[in-house]
Amino acid sequence: MKNSDYKLNHKVVSLLVIGHIVFMLLGIFAQIYEMDSAHFFLSAAITFFFSSWLIILSDLVKQKVFNKSFWILAMFITPSIAMVSYIFMRNRVIRLGEKINKAQNLI
Repeated sequence: MKNSDYKLNHKVVSLLVIGHIVFMLLGIFAQIYEMDSAHFFLSAAITFFFSSWLIILSDLVKQKVFNKSFWILAMFITPSIAMVSYIFMRNRVIRLGEKINKAQNLI
């Protein structure tokens, strides 16, 4: 199986994850300073979070990823950290999973 891209472009998924974090931080600061825009920022953060979470989780299930159970469990326990780290380590983890799969087929 070739390393295919997400259903969306890699840059779009990265922007969704980064946008989730930025809108979450803006919402927290707006809530602390009692601004009226806090509800908008937090709603946008939740929307970006769930859309990027679903895209990354479907990519995890579809690809041959090294230590797939760890990544899926991390997506449920610490979703924001797991999403950011998976975005940066995706190609490396998929290549490692394919190497291990080839080594198991040779045995």
